[in-house]
Amino acid sequence: MSWRSLIFASFCTIALLVAGAGSLMGQQPATPVTRPDFDASQSILPAFKMVGLEDRPKLEASVRLTALRARHRLLDTADQDWQGTAIIFWTDEAQFLEKTGHRPEHSAAAASASRKIIWINEAAWSRASEEERTETMTHELAHLLVGNLPGGRELPLWAQEGLAMHLAEQWTLEERMLLHRAHLFGRLPLLENLEREFPAGGDGQTLAYQMSYTTISEVARIYGDEPGEVRRLLRRLSDPKKGPRLGEDFWDAFIREGWQRAVDQSLGSRLTTGVILLSTGGLIFLIMAVLVILAFFKLSFRRKKWADEVEEEEAWAESLTDEDIQDVWGDREDRWEEN
Repeated sequence: MSWRSLIFASFCTIALLVAGAGSLMGQQPATPVTRPDFDASQSILPAFKMVGLEDRPKLEASVRLTALRARHRLLDTADQDWQGTAIIFWTDEAQFLEKTGHRPEHSAAAASASRKIIWINEAAWSRASEEERTETMTHELAHLLVGNLPGGRELPLWAQEGLAMHLAEQWTLEERMLLHRAHLFGRLPLLENLEREFPAGGDGQTLAYQMSYTTISEVARIYGDEPGEVRRLLRRLSDPKKGPRLGEDFWDAFIREGWQRAVDQSLGSRLTTGVILLSTGGLIFLIMAVLVILAFFKLSFRRKKWADEVEEEEAWAESLTDEDIQDVWGDREDRWEEN
């Protein structure tokens, strides 16, 4: 077992212990990255143009503030920006599906990098928390950033999504475990199949995103990035000469296969993966077993109590005379039949 696998296994176990039985595999929201001197009213970030909220000024101000926070968060993680104005369209669900070709990657928002447009689905946006909105907006703004870099304009879908996830700091333990389970059974998604579209919904889509995230981690590591960062990789993609050449590498079958193998190796051996899953799943099993044992003893106690009560009642009932029964319960049902 490699040191990297041992560290990851330890992290998984500790994270689950901290999370507790009620949220062992729940999503851990990303911590927003903000600068202490952030002031939306004095932001030097490029402007946002809002469309569809002209008659709802308070909501427009709220969405604009979320966009500014997301843009600021993106600057902190990417160290670069793009020129121009992003247009944010507020739509109902029917319009949102129409604009996204009825296959949006996210239910709350979608982006077009070439047109610098972000569509927001009113229904899904309203249901989300403010942190979820900021995370979603950061992801979509990341698409605008990557899609306007010299080397990012024609990247495969998996590369676009992997970069956007890194820039939005989207990572959960539960989704990571799904990737490890796929690795254990030899079912990691092929990058070749994720170049132009992802599976629609379900675990297949989640696996596609996790595979994209992990592959970008490996590519970024090659270019000298620290774990979880993509700054050096983005600087390479933003270079007018080196960027387009790097963008072409993402479509090269030989290079792509090398990255596929790098992901497989980064996840460790099948044995290592099995140990990781058992160490995390074993804790859940232990807690469930304790709960079952407690429930068993509680049920046994209740049954014994019921049995004692029945035994006492039967002894008391046997000592009663016919007159006592008449006084306690009144006429017996069969007395009228006897007459």
